[in-house]
Amino acid sequence: MGLTLLLITNALDSSTPLVLKMAIDTISAGRFESAEMLKIAGLFFLLMLVLASSRYGWRVFWSHYHTSAADELRNKIFHHYSMMGPRFFTKTPVGNMMSLIVNDVQFFRNGIGPGLLIIIDGVSLILMIIPAMLYLSPSWTWKCLIFIALTPFFIHAITKKIGSLSKEQQELLARLTSFTQELVSGVKIIKIFSMEKQRSQKYQEISEDFLKKSNHLNRVDSLFGPLMQVAVASGTVLLLYVGGGEVIAGAATLGSFVAFQRYINKIIWPFSALGYGLSQIQKGKSAFERIRAVLQQPKEFPELYATRTDSDLREVESIEFKNVGFKYGEIEVLKHISFEMKKGEFIGVMGPVGSGKSTLLHLIANYLGHYSGQIYINGKDYAQFPKSEIWNVVKIVPQEPFLFSASVKDNVVLSTPMEANDLEQIIALIDFDRDLSALKYGIETPVGEKGVQLSGGQKQRLTLARGVFAKPGAILLDDTLSALDTRTEANVREHLFKSNANQIRVIVANKVQSLMNADRIIVLNEGEIEAIGTHQQLLVKSKFYSRQWQLQRMVEVQSDSV
Repeated sequence: MGLTLLLITNALDSSTPLVLKMAIDTISAGRFESAEMLKIAGLFFLLMLVLASSRYGWRVFWSHYHTSAADELRNKIFHHYSMMGPRFFTKTPVGNMMSLIVNDVQFFRNGIGPGLLIIIDGVSLILMIIPAMLYLSPSWTWKCLIFIALTPFFIHAITKKIGSLSKEQQELLARLTSFTQELVSGVKIIKIFSMEKQRSQKYQEISEDFLKKSNHLNRVDSLFGPLMQVAVASGTVLLLYVGGGEVIAGAATLGSFVAFQRYINKIIWPFSALGYGLSQIQKGKSAFERIRAVLQQPKEFPELYATRTDSDLREVESIEFKNVGFKYGEIEVLKHISFEMKKGEFIGVMGPVGSGKSTLLHLIANYLGHYSGQIYINGKDYAQFPKSEIWNVVKIVPQEPFLFSASVKDNVVLSTPMEANDLEQIIALIDFDRDLSALKYGIETPVGEKGVQLSGGQKQRLTLARGVFAKPGAILLDDTLSALDTRTEANVREHLFKSNANQIRVIVANKVQSLMNADRIIVLNEGEIEAIGTHQQLLVKSKFYSRQWQLQRMVEVQSDSV
């Protein structure tokens, strides 16, 4: 619809000089009749009225098209992000992802919107204006437009250069965005270590690189307008020389001369537009190449939102590992892992740094793919279920707390159906009721971006509350209790791990005291299971566990004596 109205607009716009020619020829011939002039004036006014309406229409429809296309692409990129897993997010800087979904989509929108439109506008006007010029005078046409024949060669060279420069500029913009994001996220560390000057200098270097590349691109891009205008404006000079004499000699009318000059002025825009439109399309093409490179990366969670009508995964009866191994690239983190957990069990996990404890929990939570061996839930392979179904019944509370820019309540509840009594109990369990009294709006208090208005301990406790509140069939705590004080940790252990027949509870911890009452404790060492057993059994079976127990008891004795 937008293109149709654009073509109508251009057709009407191209006919206005001819109407003007009629009026001038009538006046110059001395046949000034009010009825005739009123007819010509009415025709001109009607023409301009329809022209104004069609021009408004194409702008509305065309703007809706390219803004909707950009919105669809932006949502497609975001959806693709949501389907990606750890491999993608660990190797792709956040700033690059932000630049892609914001800046590159905008470049793409400009290419398929204003860029494409201007080219169609320019080409259609040329195809309409040149025949009108030929109608007025074929000899004037080829003489006045002779320099235009050279412009396609310049356009091709400039467009090719813009393409390469635009790609480099967009890559630098992504780098600048990424550095800015890192700067804001790490502002505390920057200030603590007095790195402001060093970071500012680095930012200035990247910014200057972007500025230089942008200025280089702008210099090349700016050649289009002057080049077109010089080539086309030369036609006016030739018209004065060639056409002026013919008008004086009576070989051409004054109306034809004026109309032809109006066409020369009008044709400046189409030829200039070709350069600008091709420039925008080239930039959009470079942006889309970056976008396509991301969209073509295989989704790590392609079945994430799949549904199964025959699924019976409502509760977690058991989770079993059979000879499971996992690698980060070429680094083998876990190997030959085999064990089984059943409903109601409290399982502890312990091991030295780098032994694979967090990786084990992420495998249980089905967050990592490409593992060897088999993992079963309720006797069925994980691969038989969409990830979303397993995530509905298995929840992990990570080491690093993350809060959304929402209220305390919304960060705990998320999408879980809420019961007021349950929420109050959880708040009391994590010892957060005293903290609420100090917050201005209580449980409805916004916590700010990433919980910036809360302390580290408060954020950790709310993250823990979120996992507990969801009431999953299996809850996994990745060293979550280490940030809690002794009383709060005791409350959580009492609530979660002492007796809960409806839930598998797994906790990674470095303190033996946190795991002593576990039904079984898995000790990992160098990616393998060193031993599995109760506290008493491991004191005999596991060298690492017994050594940790002795060291921690010595520390407790020394603390008591002090």
